[in-house]
Amino acid sequence: MRTRQFIADICLISLILSFVCGCTPEPELFVRPELGQTVTYKTSMQMQKSVKFDRPSASMQKQDTTMSRYEMIYEQTPKDTDEKGNIVADIKIKSLKYISKANDEINIDFDSQRQQDADRPLAALIGKSYTITMSSEGQVLEIANAEDIRQAVTESSDKKLADNLLVDESIMKRHSVKAFPEAKNRKIAVGDTWSRKETPQVGLMIPKTFEKIYTVKNIASNIATIQMNAVPAAQTQASPLGELFDSQDDFSGELIVNISSGKVIKYRESLTSISLTAQKPGGGTSSTPLDVLEISLSWMHSIQALD
Repeated sequence: MRTRQFIADICLISLILSFVCGCTPEPELFVRPELGQTVTYKTSMQMQKSVKFDRPSASMQKQDTTMSRYEMIYEQTPKDTDEKGNIVADIKIKSLKYISKANDEINIDFDSQRQQDADRPLAALIGKSYTITMSSEGQVLEIANAEDIRQAVTESSDKKLADNLLVDESIMKRHSVKAFPEAKNRKIAVGDTWSRKETPQVGLMIPKTFEKIYTVKNIASNIATIQMNAVPAAQTQASPLGELFDSQDDFSGELIVNISSGKVIKYRESLTSISLTAQKPGGGTSSTPLDVLEISLSWMHSIQALD
């Protein structure tokens, strides 16, 4: 009798566990911020290009490097959703840093948090706002209410830079998070992967398309970590420069997100590309060292929640 009761108890427990496990929803990965909930973010974008020429036969070496970087702290407040489920959010700039230089010469160095920069024209952007519409997949689709901020800087010395930062394309790049899966792949588990093709618009000497492969590495306490590694996709058209240069690329990224709220905690993508060619100098002999031309590019974009 006790044996039958024991077996019945085990079956009941197994049934309950099966029911509970079967009803536990799989986590879904998409942007779904709470309306009215302001989050402070810091975004950074950096570009560096370098051209290096080495002619050993003449003991000649020349290198030119340019670099630009900006860092913006802003408040993002979702205020509405449209009929397609896209999120409409206000963006308010809290601080801005920008530096650009060629070799060792600094062209622009601005920091809105430095007292001596408080009266510079770019400081007029601080406290100004614009509105973005973002899809549940993290792509910025539309910019609105940007007229005031685009007219804030009138001095010619900084106006071109302000204009570059505030054109639709720049705003979309700044706030888009290109790591969320399509709607059909929202349900995720550790080990899941998805991919998309992209041709980075960052000034690669040899333009190419990459297949970006995203992998769910970890899910713990509602926090998901997704890593991205990209490989060159099959090119439909050969580039003449591609036949002249050998190139190596490293394109990777990471997304850390709260899957219960869709809040982006950290997002980063970086691309490094090095193109190299070596040729015999004109008039050289079989023993003359090769001339070497190396062109490199390094690009990075990151977004990080500060609260």
